[in-house]
Amino acid sequence: MLLCRAMRSDDGKEAFAVTIGRSSPFKPNSALRDGESVIDGQKTYWYRSEIAARPNELIRETLVKVAPNNVAHVFIRTDNAENLGRYKDMVQGLQFNPALAGN
Repeated sequence: MLLCRAMRSDDGKEAFAVTIGRSSPFKPNSALRDGESVIDGQKTYWYRSEIAARPNELIRETLVKVAPNNVAHVFIRTDNAENLGRYKDMVQGLQFNPALAGN
């Protein structure tokens, strides 16, 4: 599994993270669907999530197929809606190279 983290330049906090592997522990639940996006040319859906100890955080997750045998799990965690929108926009600009994803 490969983990990549995008860090904010102003305070060093994580903006979003991407893991790439053969599978992901994240399993989308359609009841928690929260919008759609196109990432690397693929239509995908965002899903709400939460951490019990941090009820005020906004968490969104999605999966993107990046190679025949690999999937990217994108995880955004922030404390405000403005940043959530900005990070989703950034993620929509991601492009995955299947050769680097380890077919």
